[in-house]
Amino acid sequence: MTWIKKNLTIIYLLLAVIFILFPNTSYSPFSEKWNEILQKIGFISLTSGIFAGVLKSIQFTGLFQEELQKIVSGSEFLKNRKDLQDLWKEISKIIYSKKFPEISEELEDTILNSYFQKKNIIIIKI
Repeated sequence: MTWIKKNLTIIYLLLAVIFILFPNTSYSPFSEKWNEILQKIGFISLTSGIFAGVLKSIQFTGLFQEELQKIVSGSEFLKNRKDLQDLWKEISKIIYSKKFPEISEELEDTILNSYFQKKNIIIIKI
């Protein structure tokens, strides 16, 4: 039973292909009308399986994107970044350019100079 669950997609695909190809062979005991019906069932099964697969992959892509966003924007990740000033500046540019396009540069520089510590390097001449 577990083998069937693991390989259900392959079984479904094989059944759809059999339903498509078998009615065209000389071994088919059915009438022409039933062969057409079986073939249509096979095509419908195959296309619905492909559609379900594409839909699932899109769903998982969205799920992975959400998880990656949590990791990238999480506080633990941000604590370890070395370019926080540059990152802050880029985010601020986007926000300020929407809200205050005329003074965004000045606002950005004022906040950067007032609230972010700058490393002062003291050179001692000997």
